[in-house]
Amino acid sequence: MVCVSASAPLIAACDAPSLAIAMYRCLLAAGLTAGWMLVTSRRIRLPAGAGATIAPGVALAGHFATWIPSLRFTSVALSTAMISTQPVWSALIARLTGVRPARMVWWGIGVSIVGVLVLTGAGGRLDRSAWIGIGLALVASMLAALYVTFGERLRADTDLGSYTSAVYGVSAVALLGV
Repeated sequence: MVCVSASAPLIAACDAPSLAIAMYRCLLAAGLTAGWMLVTSRRIRLPAGAGATIAPGVALAGHFATWIPSLRFTSVALSTAMISTQPVWSALIARLTGVRPARMVWWGIGVSIVGVLVLTGAGGRLDRSAWIGIGLALVASMLAALYVTFGERLRADTDLGSYTSAVYGVSAVALLGV
């Protein structure tokens, strides 16, 4: 929780190129997890083969490739507020795939949208750069929801270490390509 909470301010303070930060973040996560698996004598195992990691890995790469640059255009608070809409997109994806979220989920989504509007100062004056950052963070939030949706299926049959090593590895490779 500390690492996730501190990531936006730390990234905003960093002068490195956004895509490099994204790639190194994924590479570090994959490398540390794979290293931990090796040290603890566990093998990386994926039930559906390596191909099953492509969709969640690319979605995660897209998430970081849009979210991290958003911090260059808008404030950490606005970017984080937009990223916090990820459960909204997850619920909408679930609904589109036939899952019927409970009524309380939709109430919660309504409250979160109002909260985001209040935090962003909806209707207030924001410059063009802030709106670009907000848009990038919203796209990143949608891609995070896709990552969770794809990853949910893979995680059902995969241990966390194998999942993280493989998916973050795919994400790092995708970001390196970009």
